[in-house]
Formats: sequence, C-alpha cells, structure tokens
Amino acid sequence: MQVRVFDYGDLSEKDFDLIYSSSHELSIYDQLWYIAPLADFKVKIFVFGDFETFLFIPYRSQLKVTYAYMPNFIQKLSFIGKDVGIERIILELQRQIKFGEISLFREESPFDLIMQRINYKLNLQNSYGQLKDNFSDNHKRNISKSKHLEIRETRNIEDLILIFRKEKINAFSLESLNRIELDLNKLLLVQELKDSILILNAFDSNALIASALFIHFNSVLYYIIGCSLKSDSSVSSYGLFKIFDFVINRFSESRTNLDFEGSDIPGIARFFKGFGSSEEKYFFVKWNRLPFPLNKLKK
Repeated sequence: MQVRVFDYGDLSEKDFDLIYSSSHELSIYDQLWYIAPLADFKVKIFVFGDFETFLFIPYRSQLKVTYAYMPNFIQKLSFIGKDVGIERIILELQRQIKFGEISLFREESPFDLIMQRINYKLNLQNSYGQLKDNFSDNHKRNISKSKHLEIRETRNIEDLILIFRKEKINAFSLESLNRIELDLNKLLLVQELKDSILILNAFDSNALIASALFIHFNSVLYYIIGCSLKSDSSVSSYGLFKIFDFVINRFSESRTNLDFEGSDIPGIARFFKGFGSSEEKYFFVKWNRLPFPLNKLKK
C-alpha cells in the first residue's frame, strides 16, 4: 500500500469523516481540529492505505525550506489508526519535508536523533486525602502555607497573559510572547473546546498572584500553561501550588487523569513530581535531509 499526503486544505468531507471517526477517543494532541489552528492550518496528513494509519505534521516554510515543528501547546504527535505502515510514513515524511524537529508519543526509527523526554501524569480516581498523602513533604508545606489563598474560575484569559508577559519578558523574545498570546486566544475560539477550557486564578485577598489554564478532554485534564507573579511577598510563590491542589481536590474520585505535561527543566519537573505523579516517556526526534549547504545551516 502507498502513503498519500494531504495538505489540510485538500481534505474532502469524506476524508474528514474518516479522520474524526478514527481519532474521537484519542489524546487532544491527536485531534486535527486542535492542531490545525495552532499551526496556522499548515498541516500535512500522511496516510497509509485507506486511512488505516495516519500522522498529522505541522509545518512552516522559510527561505523556500519546508520544515516540521511543534507549535505552542502541542506536546507530542502520534501515529493514529491500525499501527501499520509506520516506517513507510516516516520515509515519506522525510522525503516530503527535508528537515524536522518534532516530538512523538513513542520511539520510532529511522531518525537522525532520538531523545527520550518525560511527561508526568496523575490518576485522580482516589479520594483527595489519599492523593494528598502521596504529595512530597515540600508540597504539603507549601500547600499548607497557601490555604488562605482564594481560587476563582474565569473565562477571561487576559490576567494569565498579563502575568505571563510580565514574568517571562526576559525568558522569551517579544515575537514568542506575542505568538503565545495569539495561540491562547485561538484556543478560546475552538468550538470543540467550548466547554473544556478551565482557567483558574489565585488571589491573596484581592491581589491576583497566579493563573493557569487547563483543558478537560476525553477524561484527561491537560495543564496547558500557568504562571505566578514574583513579588516581595513570599506568598506569591504559593499560587500555583494552590491552583494544582484545588484541581486535584476538585477532580478527585473521578476517571480523570491530570496531565502535567513534561519539562526538561529540573525545577519544573520536581514541581510536577511532587504531586505524586508518575512518569510517562515520549520522544524528541530530528532529521535533516536538506541539500548542501542548507544542511549545514540547519543543525
């Protein structure tokens, strides 16, 4: 069987029906309606057979070079379907898109570089008391110090954006901050997420000190983005502890899994692990099939 390649705009109504019938119960990162707007609708769909197995690949073009990448708020991509023809899809991917840096749910070859990364997940089926028993001692202390903070649910994304811009001004370029704000606003417009977005703000009295956005989809609560204000008051650092403690309490004794996302930053990884989460592997992969001398520019 052959591998066919579609651009997002080339899909017929029948093609969309085949995709959605296959991907209904999968991760949010496997949903084309989630990936496409975050990728500015530049997505190639690699299909083996009659949609037996397929893969969504976000791409950009620069200096006449098309490359695969991971848009904001998409952690990993997956092969969807019957798990056949995967190597053929990979070979066609590298033929069609000469350079790529993406993350996949599982390890596949052949790629030039494969690096393991760690995600963190917490099953919330137990009672809140049982879940809290598995928190680290440090997390228990910080949550105790945050008990006077108030959590308010909102549909307004502006507070989160304001905090993020203020605290990350030295960590991100202005272009990146603008893109993050644009993509957050895009998520609010996705019809399929209308009732799935959860935005929580933490207040010390009436002072906003932290904010976070989650998406609840197919029994998984995805942590998308969050930030705390830094100030002279040490209580500000407890804002995200309070938000996650609130979420774990609220969704305890349910079928929900809390997906913290992963991080290569040790401090963030410790924060996620401290809530009793377990590790889940995924993989960063890279390939470079560009001709000389472009292959030397993209390393």
